[in-house]
Amino acid sequence: MDKYVNFKSARILGYCLNVMGVQLQEKGAFGREYRALHRAILAWAQRNYLRIYRANPKVARACLIGSISYDAERERLVKTYAEGLETEPDRLYLTLTTWMPPPPRSPEEE
Repeated sequence: MDKYVNFKSARILGYCLNVMGVQLQEKGAFGREYRALHRAILAWAQRNYLRIYRANPKVARACLIGSISYDAERERLVKTYAEGLETEPDRLYLTLTTWMPPPPRSPEEE
């Protein structure tokens, strides 16, 4: 989805965010073999979700699976857990960063 946004990749990203969460878990929560994947998914989503949202909001909404939602006012993804006995459900947040394209290269650099 770095070059072309599409619904299939958006659903895969959404599934991973929903299952693994929007914050990196302590060591041992998913197992060592998934920690690098979780870190990469969070970093990619943090850098690129706003770009996708601005380019194609329908595809960005396809990333919002299960209890993941987008807070447009604060530009963050929100994972809401079941309320249980508390009056308010627990929420975790992933603050998004504005995507900046790389500066164009000058002919001398190539």
